[in-house]
Amino acid sequence: MGKRHQKKRLEAAVQAIQSKWGEQALQKGVRPTAARASVPCLPTGLTALDSILTIGGLPLGHISELIGQPTSGKRTLALHILGHAQSRYPCVYIDLAQTFDPVYAAACHVSLARLAIAAPSSPGQALDLACNLASGGKFGLIVFDSTAELLTEAMPPDAAATILRRLRHALHDKPTALVFVTTPYFGEVDSPANYPPGFALNQTAALRLSVRREKWRRDGARIAGYTARVTVLRNRWGRTGQETTVRVTFNGVHVQGE
Repeated sequence: MGKRHQKKRLEAAVQAIQSKWGEQALQKGVRPTAARASVPCLPTGLTALDSILTIGGLPLGHISELIGQPTSGKRTLALHILGHAQSRYPCVYIDLAQTFDPVYAAACHVSLARLAIAAPSSPGQALDLACNLASGGKFGLIVFDSTAELLTEAMPPDAAATILRRLRHALHDKPTALVFVTTPYFGEVDSPANYPPGFALNQTAALRLSVRREKWRRDGARIAGYTARVTVLRNRWGRTGQETTVRVTFNGVHVQGE
């Protein structure tokens, strides 16, 4: 059967269903484009990364996730985005891991004087705080560090699922991007073992980015920085699998596209 004949049969079938059930009952698929994806976003400050994200940055009103092994560069990237976002929005860092380093954050050009830092005492308190901050809509960026600490508190699966739904509802239509920082300690980046049962962040985050350190950069015998690869694992508005590299230098801490 020729392609032209197949196309005519498809168009006839679509018209028949639309005539009976209305035009919205069935639509022909179209390839998504940046022009169609008019989603409010928070630019990352990295042109190449914003480009592969289709919408121009992290989606506002949605959950994003930065995933990578220790020393991959995921927290450095989160701090870079945070520093860039501070020029436009109030920002908050939820330090559940209790690993926030103010000296390193300042080196990443984060303004500590304009950053709210929360140190919740338990995973449940941290998630409740994230819900409250998101529902208020006063922060442009909320960084949740990190998902791994959620595994230290036994939550019934239905309670974990309810909290995730609360987060999504709290963010809906708010000018806020919520970014979870995740270390995949158990299996691959999509393994549900990296999340509490019922907290299916790996399935519900609108944007998931993998960060992987590729090589150290040297200046003679001194390590001067490293190169990391950022891969789109999931993007509700664009193609998955797209990649870009970022270069991190330790003279201060500068993050830039390669």
